[in-house]
Amino acid sequence: MQKQGSPNQLFLHIKNHKEAVSWMQIIHLESTRNYTIIYLVDGRQILTAKNLGHFEQILPSDFIRINRSFIINQEYIKHSDKRNHVCVLLNDKKIKVSTSRWTKVRDLLTKPSH
Repeated sequence: MQKQGSPNQLFLHIKNHKEAVSWMQIIHLESTRNYTIIYLVDGRQILTAKNLGHFEQILPSDFIRINRSFIINQEYIKHSDKRNHVCVLLNDKKIKVSTSRWTKVRDLLTKPSH
């Protein structure tokens, strides 16, 4: 099971122990049916027994669901390809943004920084 840690982290069961993972360590999350793979900045991948919808409800607004299978941390977007509706992350992963979500993603990416 996973439960939310502090406002900036969550606790994940990894093998036989729990680990606190900061939101800022997460580059993106990928759905694999009823499981989710969490990709971290240190290169690790953590498989969890929760679906993507669970994480969509608890992640902060820095995270964007860009299609049925992916949630990305907008802090790690290197650039976006507007013509092909693709986001390229800092780890060079290219993820297609669904047509229905492109306008929202584009608007978030073009907002001026605070």
